[in-house]
Amino acid sequence: MQPRGRQSSASIVAIHAPTPASRLSPPDYLSKAEAQIFRDIVANAPAKHFTRNDELLLATFAKVTHQIRQTTDPGELLRAARTQTLLATKLRLTPSSRLDAKTNARATANARGPSVYDLMRADDA
Repeated sequence: MQPRGRQSSASIVAIHAPTPASRLSPPDYLSKAEAQIFRDIVANAPAKHFTRNDELLLATFAKVTHQIRQTTDPGELLRAARTQTLLATKLRLTPSSRLDAKTNARATANARGPSVYDLMRADDA
């Protein structure tokens, strides 16, 4: 049971400071180039975008991206690109997977082009 009445400032001792979100680091089994791809992706995303559960998918994405950069075989390139696209969508790295369809449609509908007066000024210049 809690005490009645207002708490004094001396009785309040817990200070809840926000803790910075820790970033994922690349697993040890990635090569140097793959680890750099992993770090670049994590650095370009918001701090809370990836969780520890995403590490395996992200590592696979880095491996496939490195494979695409190294391969010259068209068949292998196509298979790797399909895998990369699938993983990018699952990791929410593509614009279509990050944006809500309704929000995107609303923003497009509310976008205005140049006014008639702006177009007339451009013609005069």
